[in-house]
Amino acid sequence: FYLLAREQAPRRLPRPWLWGALLAYACYLPLRSLAVFAFHPETFTPLLFFGMCLCWRKRRPGWAALLLVLLASIRETNLVFVFSAGLFLAVFERRPRLGGLLMTGAAGLLAFLLLVAIPWYQGSLPHYVYLTRYDWLGSAPGEILANALRHPHRVLAFMLQPTKLKFLSNLLLPLAFLPLLAPRFLLPALPPLALHLASNYGPQSSVNFQYATDIYPWLW
Repeated sequence: FYLLAREQAPRRLPRPWLWGALLAYACYLPLRSLAVFAFHPETFTPLLFFGMCLCWRKRRPGWAALLLVLLASIRETNLVFVFSAGLFLAVFERRPRLGGLLMTGAAGLLAFLLLVAIPWYQGSLPHYVYLTRYDWLGSAPGEILANALRHPHRVLAFMLQPTKLKFLSNLLLPLAFLPLLAPRFLLPALPPLALHLASNYGPQSSVNFQYATDIYPWLW
């Protein structure tokens, strides 16, 4: 995080300001929760993401690609994070081909895992077990997606419940809501954020667990 902040900061910015930013990041509640909660592979997501961004800034695409692959291999839902990276490249870095390739590849691989690979591996279970977190929309991936698109008002009402709003506040309040002024980085955070807000599993919309690791790196 510090190396990336130093790379992006104005050259005349005093070094203590960078150390202050590092201290603020270290005190960020979602990050501190990773240190006190049981270990999960998602813990590596922010580290790999910041490393990927640093390599991209230093024009080392090979290393950036390697870190992106490692990031995607942590768990299947991190493919949503890869989709966000593609969205960022396509919209803000003016790399539509590369961004489109990442978005298409991430969406296609996630669909394959959810519809083919994971159900086959689970054997008698009909669908991806974590889909039960979205069973208020349906029981199968296609049904969940179709109902979400058919009833956006219902989805929005679910996402604006008090516990969900508290989750958003806990993410943004320590940052003085400044990410709302930076759509360049807020937009890529929306896909994983929507995934968590639409879940009926409480810890998934809480900063006290590991689930927010695919959201807050974009906010910083």
